[in-house]
Amino acid sequence: MMLRRAFFLWLLPAAFLLPLWLLIGWGVFNAGGWALLWVLVLAVPGVFVWQLVLMALIRARGTVRGHRAVSWWDVLGVGT
Repeated sequence: MMLRRAFFLWLLPAAFLLPLWLLIGWGVFNAGGWALLWVLVLAVPGVFVWQLVLMALIRARGTVRGHRAVSWWDVLGVGT
């Protein structure tokens, strides 16, 4: 139950931290300007919007709201 609750709590911070991780990766691997353009224009907004949509879909279910924990299928889907 603790793992499922941790995934539940992680859904919102992941929407902000995963796109930031793309920018950090760009800086660490010293990618060029075209890679930065791709990251800023496509990857960061896409990951941010997708994470928010995924969070909304998961949290909208009554069982998730009632238990304040995601199902094992959500852990499998989000965790892979």
